Amino acid sequence: MQMIPSTIAQEKYLVKQLRIQESSIPDIDSEVIAAARSGHSWPRLARTSKMMNYWLPVGHNWKHHGADNDRCPCCRTPNETFHHLIECPHERIRKLCKDSLKHIEQVGASLKIPALIIWLALPIVQNECALADHPPPTVLADKTVPKTLRTLT
Repeated sequence: MQMIPSTIAQEKYLVKQLRIQESSIPDIDSEVIAAARSGHSWPRLARTSKMMNYWLPVGHNWKHHGADNDRCPCCRTPNETFHHLIECPHERIRKLCKDSLKHIEQVGASLKIPALIIWLALPIVQNECALADHPPPTVLADKTVPKTLRTLT
């Protein structure tokens, strides 16, 4: 967190919002975050900032700001949160999540991101999106993934 000017109030906010320990604050590598975001458009910066801080327009936030209900518009679950958004059982959301995994693989390959990185990242996304039924990433056949890791699925 060396590059991010911070105050005690900002640090307390991060601890609460990100649900991390105060001792983790110095481990946030703001230089890497800044480098990753440096080429992004303003709308993308705003969207990723909202995602990182759980500020997306979900029912929980709508209700907090005066909306008359907080239900998920797809499955009608009360108190829709960001986590519910990515785990919603509605078929449209499930399809979007599955399509996102394919998109991550394709974009990763087009950007020449090493297959091992994609292979390690996709299970995290699968787990967060509750997509245990999704097939293993196709990048496993890539020769840049060590043979021992290709057999771990």
